[in-house]
Amino acid sequence: MITGNATYGVELGTNNDEVWLLNNRFRNNGTADYNSLLNVPFTSNYTAAGTDADEFVDALNGDYRIKLGSAYWGKGIGAGDEPSSGSFILPSNSAWVA
Repeated sequence: MITGNATYGVELGTNNDEVWLLNNRFRNNGTADYNSLLNVPFTSNYTAAGTDADEFVDALNGDYRIKLGSAYWGKGIGAGDEPSSGSFILPSNSAWVA
């Protein structure tokens, strides 16, 4: 998630024209979402308008996980997804026995 920058969301030097940005969410960046990306496909990135309230769990209090019900939930972008109702997270070091 690359949002809310005063100028560019991502600005690279002019020699970095082969850097590819794939599967990102760009929104509300001042001048443009990116700069100095030449001849690079940009089709896997999301650039539609949106708001923090529609996309994040609770941005005002620092919870930038993707909100359940957002168009970007489940797409593998951002700080992770808000768990769906009825789901749980099993710690990786637990000894789960079914």
